Amino acid sequence: MQVIKHLTESGAILWSKEKTNRDYLREMRAHPQFSAFQRATGTFERVWYGNAPLDAAGFERVEPEFKALL
Repeated sequence: MQVIKHLTESGAILWSKEKTNRDYLREMRAHPQFSAFQRATGTFERVWYGNAPLDAAGFERVEPEFKALL
């Protein structure tokens, strides 16, 4: 959620409660950070919705993807 908040505050996207991650990806398509956002979104969806395990080593591996967006 922090990434979405930051992208909204920077004007990269327009936040709406009804929007999905795919909606935000479409909005970001022409943005320079699109690739980073796409990777972070994929990781989030695998862990949150797909219940993929994320141990400490996995977190250390993906943390830079999310921090790059902030």
